[in-house]
Amino acid sequence: WLEKVTPDFLDIVKYEIENNGLKPGIKYHIEKSRINTSAYIDDGKYIHLYENYNQFLWTLCYAMLVIFDRNIKIPILLKTFNGRLNVEDIFVKRAIALFKTGVSLYNEFSDGVFYELPNPEKFSEFEKIYIEKTNSIYVAALTFILIHEFSHQYYGHLDHLSSKDQSKKDEFNSDDYAFGLIKHNFGGEKGWSYRVGVIAALSSLIFLD
Repeated sequence: WLEKVTPDFLDIVKYEIENNGLKPGIKYHIEKSRINTSAYIDDGKYIHLYENYNQFLWTLCYAMLVIFDRNIKIPILLKTFNGRLNVEDIFVKRAIALFKTGVSLYNEFSDGVFYELPNPEKFSEFEKIYIEKTNSIYVAALTFILIHEFSHQYYGHLDHLSSKDQSKKDEFNSDDYAFGLIKHNFGGEKGWSYRVGVIAALSSLIFLD
């Protein structure tokens, strides 16, 4: 999804690798520890991803999807929507439990409990439809995050020291760059996943503050 986000994006990445020092590939950290960061590009121009954050991001995508679908979309279609969260719905109950477990990764790491809850590695037919939809949203969210990090290279943010105010502007510019590329897909086959993925990616950053 990253390489094909726009027809020319891969060529832009290759240009940055061949001419401006961007390192090919991604450094992927599998750490059995609490979340400290999401993703970043370092001074050596390597992009880094962390599995514990990605794990949290997937739980957020799942919870957003299930709670919206079961408590807003379906009730509206059935004309039973009353604005209340039905926490007794088994899907919603498990989604909330999963999300709380995902948030707990900011305090301590524990992976075993996730296999008792909805997850992308081992799941039943009962939850298959939500798992597969979540995977699509998650990939879109991660695409947004990776483009954001790439844009720091593209805009030359790594080549100078920035003040606190300038760093904030750089972050907003990187968000705008990622959104500008991804929005080209909003009307396509994966458009819904991309739109929700952007919301999930930006929402996930709230928990790092």
